[in-house]
Amino acid sequence: MWFEPVPPNSNQPGKGFQHVFIGEKLKKKKAYSGFHNWYQFYLEQGQNKIKDVTVKPNSYTYNTEVSINPSFISLNFKWDGYTKKFDSSMFVGTSPAFDFAIFSLCSIVLFKTGGVGLTDCSCKIHKSTVTIRAIGIVDNKNSKKAGKICTAFPPSVVSDPVCSSIPPTSRTDCGWLGIDHHNCAERGCCFDSQQYGGHIYWCFYPSDHRCHGILPQNRKDCGFPGISRSECKGKGCCFDENFGHGVPHCFVGVPKG
Repeated sequence: MWFEPVPPNSNQPGKGFQHVFIGEKLKKKKAYSGFHNWYQFYLEQGQNKIKDVTVKPNSYTYNTEVSINPSFISLNFKWDGYTKKFDSSMFVGTSPAFDFAIFSLCSIVLFKTGGVGLTDCSCKIHKSTVTIRAIGIVDNKNSKKAGKICTAFPPSVVSDPVCSSIPPTSRTDCGWLGIDHHNCAERGCCFDSQQYGGHIYWCFYPSDHRCHGILPQNRKDCGFPGISRSECKGKGCCFDENFGHGVPHCFVGVPKG
């Protein structure tokens, strides 16, 4: 899907892969196209080939949105003196293997459903809605190009309001000190590691969770002294060990209809 037929003995990669993961330079126009991979951006920036970087207004930028995972950014920049008319959107911090897999999956959906041209695919990853845009090559003169990728990239990553609507000071702890994004997400919770000042939970229950929003003074004990998190969860209750004497660490949650 990623590699077009190329002339014999040619060292050029197929257009789809090059376009997305490396970028294509159009020498006649002194412009580039594609370039949707943050790691390639990082490498080129390290060689001082990236200049005049601007962030697209109102884009979901890296580490500024609550519970955005994967992180996403939309950029405009000069690459080795070449410019681009439109922005280059890309994930940030993901592995190239992740990008390759999710772009390929959306392209498979496009091709298997008989689509041509452009299609958008959306899916949930943790507490975010990720949209991938894939465009297939349309070439009626060369059937070998059928089912080949022209480009694929993420136009948007939007955080679920069940995470982003909770003020930092109103969070209910869902993890432990030092918990990472992966372990927090496996618990079905939201993650935000920004520094707001004071003691703010990084891993917290979403607003639609039965453990969210129960003030310490209103918590009904559901355990016993010294109960562990796993024991409390086994009883179907909520656990928060970050409050002092007189506040139950294991408490009854609010039934959710």
